Amino acid sequence: MYISLMQDTGNYSQTVNDDMLDDFFNQEGFSYTGLLLGTMKKNEVNQISGDQGQTNKDTEDDKVDTSTSFLEEEIDDPWNLNMFDNMNLDQVTDNPSTEQNYGMKHPMSEDYHDQASTSTITDNSPNQTEEQRKDITEEYIHIFLQNEELAAEGKEMEEDTPNESDSQLKPEKGMHFQTREEAQKFFNLYAYTAGFSVSIVSSYRTTSKKRNNEVIRFTMKCNKYGKINEQETEQVVAQRQSTVIAKSDCKVEMVVSENKGFWEITGLNLLHNHQLSPQSRFFRSHIYMSDGEKEMIRTMKYCNMPTRDMVAVLAFIRGGMEQLPYNKRKVSNYNNSINRELTNNDMMEVLDWFKKKRTENPGFYHSLDLDKENKVRSVFWADARAIQYYDICGDCVSFDTTFLTNKYNLPFAPFVGVSPHGKTYLFACAFIVNETSESFQWCFREFKAAMGGKPPKTIITDQDKGMASAIPSIFPNAIHKCCLFHIKKKIDDKGGTVFQANEGLYEELQDIIDKSLTVHEFETLWQQMINEYNVGHIKIFQDLWKSREKWVLVYFKNHFFPFIQTTARSEGTNALFKKGVGPQFSMTSFLREYQRIMDNMHANENELDHNATNKKVREKKFITQYYIERQAHELYNLAIFRKFQLVLNDVTRLQIREDVKGKMYWVFQAANYPVKEHRHREYLVQVNEETEDYSCICCKFDKDGLLCSHILKVMLQLQVNKIPDKYIIERWRKRERKLLKHIVPPLNEDKTCF
Repeated sequence: MYISLMQDTGNYSQTVNDDMLDDFFNQEGFSYTGLLLGTMKKNEVNQISGDQGQTNKDTEDDKVDTSTSFLEEEIDDPWNLNMFDNMNLDQVTDNPSTEQNYGMKHPMSEDYHDQASTSTITDNSPNQTEEQRKDITEEYIHIFLQNEELAAEGKEMEEDTPNESDSQLKPEKGMHFQTREEAQKFFNLYAYTAGFSVSIVSSYRTTSKKRNNEVIRFTMKCNKYGKINEQETEQVVAQRQSTVIAKSDCKVEMVVSENKGFWEITGLNLLHNHQLSPQSRFFRSHIYMSDGEKEMIRTMKYCNMPTRDMVAVLAFIRGGMEQLPYNKRKVSNYNNSINRELTNNDMMEVLDWFKKKRTENPGFYHSLDLDKENKVRSVFWADARAIQYYDICGDCVSFDTTFLTNKYNLPFAPFVGVSPHGKTYLFACAFIVNETSESFQWCFREFKAAMGGKPPKTIITDQDKGMASAIPSIFPNAIHKCCLFHIKKKIDDKGGTVFQANEGLYEELQDIIDKSLTVHEFETLWQQMINEYNVGHIKIFQDLWKSREKWVLVYFKNHFFPFIQTTARSEGTNALFKKGVGPQFSMTSFLREYQRIMDNMHANENELDHNATNKKVREKKFITQYYIERQAHELYNLAIFRKFQLVLNDVTRLQIREDVKGKMYWVFQAANYPVKEHRHREYLVQVNEETEDYSCICCKFDKDGLLCSHILKVMLQLQVNKIPDKYIIERWRKRERKLLKHIVPPLNEDKTCF
């Protein structure tokens, strides 16, 4: 006898489509128990004659006439639950050749999407009665689970306890299956309903050379079979914390052997010695992941989505975490399998990506640094549009390195600048083998080559010695400045006890560093501070004095460092990358994240360009009635205009004293201003009204490209109507399009270049 999942359809046969299975088993509110038990209603059928010699016409006459055939129902509604009405799991026969077979896949297996034809069930007895074909109901399931618990406790069922459901759900000795996979899935389904997990513990292969070492017998057991073998051994290396299955030496097993082309249950023991957990989704044999979900995980990984977010999306599609037949670890393991696929060809995919970008736009630049064995040591690349941006705003560059962005642990080195709207912009990127002077020289050399041989005018980095030695050799005319933030952080870390012991020293030091107007003032006040507080012998102050020309602001007040005193823009870029990639990501994944970030930067710049031309500030948002503010609004883009408004608003705290009429003025903070200065300072503004020249001792215009509040105060005092055109630099002006770039048109539209 053999098991079958059969539908009476006359001379028609229908195979269930894989996509139908995905849609049906993934629908909201789906549960296997509800499918197999709550919705299985048998249609009334007449007896099927046991005489195998009668004609097909006699067989058709014996069948009940139905108003709608199964095939017609499936065409109208392919997954109407009525298709399960005639699944008979309790009927057996010895002659399978007279019925039609239908391909079904059991959803409890991890690979249930593989097509597996299911055997046909018929009845060995020609006199089957209605009592023998009772429907499976929830009452029977409840009774079945109670009987399983009683059996696990070694108790016998009561005499009046109905047990019709046992014959319908339990495997029985002598059952036949068409394939080995069907037998395994059937027992796994029974295990899911009963509440345990199964394992294939052994298989026996034939010795016949004609059958090519095929499996002819296998044994499946409850996963609590055997006993835990815990041998106490001394572990020299720290071991990962893990758990094992709580073995109870359970004797439940099913032995299936091949017999004349069919697979027959030849051994069966269903008596457990432990507690059962019906319908638990955490057993290993009940975990499965559909092909559609695997493809979705690949797509989300392609977007560098974290595993926790992947699980949240998959759970939402399934209808909640309780409906998810796997956990976060399963998703993480599948992610790791994808990573292993890329391990051996990661660099080849990187080269293919570079080649693709080069084909899309010949302006794309990339370079590889190889060792003597032709192995890649360092990688450099620059986007074609970024190279164009560098031509108009590459005068100042911030450079810094960071780790933990790729699985090769290579330092990531982005070249960052300030866009025409004052935003952070990424010019180029590199992975370097180490942080030596030679590696930085190679990186700077490639950057210079990518940018058409044009070096930056100013560059800001941290105090790395390798960078400090490489910059003069590659950018000999560039002004190199060290990050002020790192200097001050070092002061706080190493001088904490000194500042606690000397009240007022910290405030004096900050004022000298930030507010000194000339080099002479800085050096004079520094020496006074050292003598007053007697800290000249402390090493941190000695080191600061020796390196003062590399980091003190007053030494760089005549050089262009627009809105930038630290490497914060570089560190912000590094943090932006780390949101999407980490130390476990391949270089290919990093490049995808790079492309996403560049696309966002370009989209933001395009939007700001559009807003600068097509939008304006409301009249009530102007802070003064002076024309120079309206002029700045007309000429500056919106982001820079808002910075100009902050400077203009600072004029209100200032007072002016004329030294030489029309030529020299002193500007200082008003005495009644609530925020007091640590040290009173006066700012000298020199004027030439004939040539419309204005200069201030603070040199803000040289550093940021914007007039300072001191000059604006003098202009207002002299009743100047408008700002001279030369003081509104081209870099901050409005532009409809700063760059000519190729735009890929939407589908079904003509290609257009802007």
